[in-house]
Amino acid sequence: MPKKPITRLLASPNTLLWNFHDAIKWQIRLAKHATDAEQKNHIAIICIILSVALVEAFFNVFFRLLIEEPKFSHLRDQVLKELDESSLDFKIKEWPRRFFGAGIDFGKGVGQAFIKLKDTRNWLMHFTTTHETFTQETITFQGMSDISRYDQLNVKDSIDALLTSEQVILEVLRLRGIQNDQMERELDYWLGASYKFHIH
Repeated sequence: MPKKPITRLLASPNTLLWNFHDAIKWQIRLAKHATDAEQKNHIAIICIILSVALVEAFFNVFFRLLIEEPKFSHLRDQVLKELDESSLDFKIKEWPRRFFGAGIDFGKGVGQAFIKLKDTRNWLMHFTTTHETFTQETITFQGMSDISRYDQLNVKDSIDALLTSEQVILEVLRLRGIQNDQMERELDYWLGASYKFHIH
């Protein structure tokens, strides 16, 4: 039986960013109404992973579009190569400096918050057992894992993950030269008009 041809779906470059952003907000709404602590842990995992994915997707799309501008065309081949070969760490540290002559300060503020968020994401995604042993009364448990960090996740972590990813994107737009009076329009473009949703 002949294979059906693959149907391609073309969309504006910001489409997945809107969807990532909406997905995180949807999870936060669920977390706010969750009555079970473990549900809140589960949702925090999703929000943390998706928030870092949102930033990486933004960097990939934003700078991919910039290299099509005449003033940045000399960076095109290099950035196209780095899109697939370079880590998020490299992109967030090098690309803003290369394009705008200034970078995000990762020693304080939003830069520091994003490094912390990314470290938590990495811990979750690359989790490995600590293989610990403990004894309770007369029973010894061997090969246990320390999941204290996971157990402490809550709704605030979900909200903070989203806000941190938004602030990183804001910082890149500022470095690009977007003025405050234009920022709302830019955020609407990159994160969706529903960006105006406020978490209380």
